[in-house]
Amino acid sequence: MKKQVIYFMAAALAMPVVFTSCTEETSDTTPMPKIITMGVDAENIIQLNDTLNITPQLSTTEGVSYLWTLDGDSVGASSSYTFIANETGKFNLSFTAANIAGLATQTIEIEVRKVFGGFYVINEGAYPNPASFNYYKNNSWAFNSFDEFSAQVDYTFGQTGTTAAVSNGAMYMVTKNAPVLSKINMQDWTAETVIDSRDLISGGQGQSICLIPDNKAVLTTTRGAFIVDLNQKAIVDTLTNSNTTDAFVNGDYMYMIVSDSINVYKTTDLALVNQAVAAAKTGFTKTEAGDVWAADDSTLIRFVASNPTEAEQIALPSGYKVNYNEWAYTPTGLTAAKGKNMLYFGSYNGWLANTISAYDIDNGSVKNIYTLEGANDFLYGSGIHVNPETGNLYLVSTPDYRSFAIDIVTPEGEKQERIVYGDQTTLWYPSRIIFD
Repeated sequence: MKKQVIYFMAAALAMPVVFTSCTEETSDTTPMPKIITMGVDAENIIQLNDTLNITPQLSTTEGVSYLWTLDGDSVGASSSYTFIANETGKFNLSFTAANIAGLATQTIEIEVRKVFGGFYVINEGAYPNPASFNYYKNNSWAFNSFDEFSAQVDYTFGQTGTTAAVSNGAMYMVTKNAPVLSKINMQDWTAETVIDSRDLISGGQGQSICLIPDNKAVLTTTRGAFIVDLNQKAIVDTLTNSNTTDAFVNGDYMYMIVSDSINVYKTTDLALVNQAVAAAKTGFTKTEAGDVWAADDSTLIRFVASNPTEAEQIALPSGYKVNYNEWAYTPTGLTAAKGKNMLYFGSYNGWLANTISAYDIDNGSVKNIYTLEGANDFLYGSGIHVNPETGNLYLVSTPDYRSFAIDIVTPEGEKQERIVYGDQTTLWYPSRIIFD
């Protein structure tokens, strides 16, 4: 029976003219099948050795035969299919449903990664060790020491990792020293250099990255911002020639902090739209209302979605200012809430940035929702991250620059868990959490 189905489908595919001339009902009133939904997400990413069950919904099953192909090879002939992730990579799974009236076909891409469903940590690293990354899932770290990391990841990153951006199964990681930009394949953790020498960025140090259309990126550095062609692995243009820190794309516009002021550019061609529109020390984040935010000490900077090139400046209540690292670049800790019109930021209690404050955008009020539990604990690196699935806050802290922890806290300020990250000898120096 399976061979008959495959022969029927092959014949149907070989003679499209037969079906293109048919109406949706033949003379015996049999309707042609249509695929209403494949029954899976738009992005189908699973972990190695996991399975993905696909059960398409059809407009009709009357007289329908089925064919499943994986990268062109026949793998099934039933109404549903279970994909088993035996190896990492990207796979094209096609489903065809056909009867006497015609056929319908749809293809989905399935990406199998070494790990999925947890979070990455971008590590600065402790000299002389270079930067690294780690992964946490199911109460376990992928690496418990730098030696474990270097044994499994056959690549040497630059020193002092800062942040990373994810696109199409790749993570682009920035380090302050060469190689300043590296590409990590999230499927198997192989890595390659994108931008090697600091000479290519006017001798500056890498700081951050912003992905833009056409598989390009803006790499920010202490000596300016540079446009990178990620396919060619080359710098193709210079955007600024002075210290440039954070950059962020929101639809038609890109926002960038250049010499402590915000410039606004068109995303499509990076034409400058508004220069030095407002002073800022750290940014950016986007609320669910579509507004983009940055901060300048005790002032919040807002770009309203309806007027995205002009800045609104909002003074925080007395005694509050947004924490940022004034001594060296670290990614922003100013972070938008999930499901609420609210911003989180680190604020100071004495000399230490150990308090998480929430700014209610609707009424302009600020309240402290959580204080780090140790008397000497303070936020490290970005410090504050919001899980895009749960809305929980992931707070990175240290009491002594040697031992680190990640507190998972609800939006209401209730601590759920403390994850110990390394010890006095590991010295990861975590800079940024990246949720996959």
